[in-house]
Amino acid sequence: MKKVTAFIMFLMVVSTAVLGCTDKPETKVLSESTAETKTAESTGDDVLKPDVPQSDFDGYDFRFLVRNAEHMIFVAKDIYAESENGDLINDAVYRRNIKIEEACNFVVSQNAVLNPGIFIQKIINAGDDEYDTFIESTVQSVQLSKLDMVYDLHEIPYLDFTRPWWDAGMTEELSVGNKLYCNMGELIISDNDGTWGVLFNKNIMANYNLENPYELVNKGEWTIEKMHELSAQVSVDINNDGKMSIMDDRFGFATEPYNTFVMVVGAGERIITKDENDLPSLTMNTQKYIAAYEKALALNTDELSTCNAAKVKETNDPFYSGIIPAFNDGRVMFYMGSMALVPLFRDMNEDFGLLPTPKLDTVQEQYISTMSVWNNGAVYIPVTNTDTERTGIVIEALSAESMYTLTPAYYDLSLKTKFARDDESAAMLDIIFRNRVIDMGATYNFGNLADIVMNAMPDFSSEYAKREERALLAIDKFITGE
Repeated sequence: MKKVTAFIMFLMVVSTAVLGCTDKPETKVLSESTAETKTAESTGDDVLKPDVPQSDFDGYDFRFLVRNAEHMIFVAKDIYAESENGDLINDAVYRRNIKIEEACNFVVSQNAVLNPGIFIQKIINAGDDEYDTFIESTVQSVQLSKLDMVYDLHEIPYLDFTRPWWDAGMTEELSVGNKLYCNMGELIISDNDGTWGVLFNKNIMANYNLENPYELVNKGEWTIEKMHELSAQVSVDINNDGKMSIMDDRFGFATEPYNTFVMVVGAGERIITKDENDLPSLTMNTQKYIAAYEKALALNTDELSTCNAAKVKETNDPFYSGIIPAFNDGRVMFYMGSMALVPLFRDMNEDFGLLPTPKLDTVQEQYISTMSVWNNGAVYIPVTNTDTERTGIVIEALSAESMYTLTPAYYDLSLKTKFARDDESAAMLDIIFRNRVIDMGATYNFGNLADIVMNAMPDFSSEYAKREERALLAIDKFITGE
């Protein structure tokens, strides 16, 4: 936590740093993307700069393809801004773009569509160079890489994934067979928006004189069982009609089937891990995985203390008409979801805080976060891109500048002070973002194994037995390239 906090303080100090494509600097390549290293090498005006050449792109229109407003809270807001308007994120994006555009003589533009990963396929099949890069969820990497529609980012000149404006953890997580078809870093905030955590109502916990969850986290005692125990103590049939309804009653926990998967990952377990050759290996059917699954399933399907969106019948929109209003009105104590939800409760009358995904038990050393493979965002470069050198320069320069503009706006100014309401929540954000993973089994869903845990199926052993042979065959075909 101290590392990340120190880095954020550092970012605020050097937010006026000049990064760009003019006057190529002498650059130190970092072996580790750590906050300590970044702080040590970037004091005062001696800021970290991208190792890119001085460039003049003669007014080139650098074209991004991004997600549109139909994605609601996951709409792209990190690539283009027409002008400053007082919004922290918008203004940071605008200032970042202007600085690099002026340095390299180009302009940033974007086209927003419903599904960039599907939209781009028609363009690539036609052989058209319409977009320099696109931002899409990581689950799209499966089809796009299989069809050879995107570059291995290791082949793009000037992209240096050892630098701190790239997420070192995600560089490792998203690599497969030592190829990297998409990646995350400071250029975008959609990866942060797609990261899961737990919101909690502080007033309910105080009224019931429950244990302080911040203290539980700090003592290593924030576990799935503890969350279940606390949730069970506050659920009430407020209208005394003999049944629990998200529209009228109070629940300890509001969730969805997917969160069973989130908790299993948070317990340190994965469907797929990678071997010494960076290739997938099935690791789902172990005693520890099953134990984590059973604990997560018990919490997510407890009808007395938990409102699961899949069981909400009172409305056709269980989230925006059911769970979200219920949390906002103080009728839900814990709500597990993405960081993109946090701004929705900006005007909530009752105090709320943020927590990481609970651990399996107190023996587990770290809290682990994951992100939705459908709602996160990553950087891709289509194979129809005819100038990868220019693309590498622009992406690297924008990414480096984002570390001094967009990241503080999102992480520090926006989440920590504008929406999160206490210092403890700010510390929890450090924990949430510090140790993030992506289960390759969720991305590739070999043999539909991921469906078991994402759909919270009750009979794990039976469902696994149905799928194991098919999954192993799919993994073998993936490795051999068949």
